[in-house]
Amino acid sequence: MSRSRTALLALPLALIALASCSDDGYGKSSTSPSTTATTTESTTATTTATTTAGGDATPTTVATASGGVAIALADNTLGKILVDGEGRTLYLFMKDTPTVPACVGDCLSNWPPLTDATAPTIGDGLAAADFGTIALADGSQQITFHGHQLYYFAADSSPGDVNGQGIGGSWFVVDSAGNAIQ
Repeated sequence: MSRSRTALLALPLALIALASCSDDGYGKSSTSPSTTATTTESTTATTTATTTAGGDATPTTVATASGGVAIALADNTLGKILVDGEGRTLYLFMKDTPTVPACVGDCLSNWPPLTDATAPTIGDGLAAADFGTIALADGSQQITFHGHQLYYFAADSSPGDVNGQGIGGSWFVVDSAGNAIQ
């Protein structure tokens, strides 16, 4: 069996497994979360918008400062969504509270948090005042947007992928006002 065919067959199984544990499996483990962050290293780098025919997008212009995670809005088939500086989709988890993440332990292997010790660098249409951080059990700082913790989905492999959208009825991409796009 070809490698690409095997990968295509494995994706639906992975999504089913994720959906089946979305209600009871999160928040039960005391395992410390892993840290995942996309950082920028230049002082004046910019990322420009690029959209493919399929609706996948990279972020609109983001002026970056030294260090920090870049966050922007990108056009996607779901609308304008929050992405990191490389165009990777960011999600919120409806079961989180503003101060306590519900995704811990095994959940974090599928939903790595967006973390950084510094304030994010933001793109057009976003305001710095809408971002914050919360401390995680391992001491890292998870980036928040309008009080929602931000996560990646491990099965998103390319900029603009939204494979985590709607999983378990609790994971959603985020719009420019911090709302879940459902």
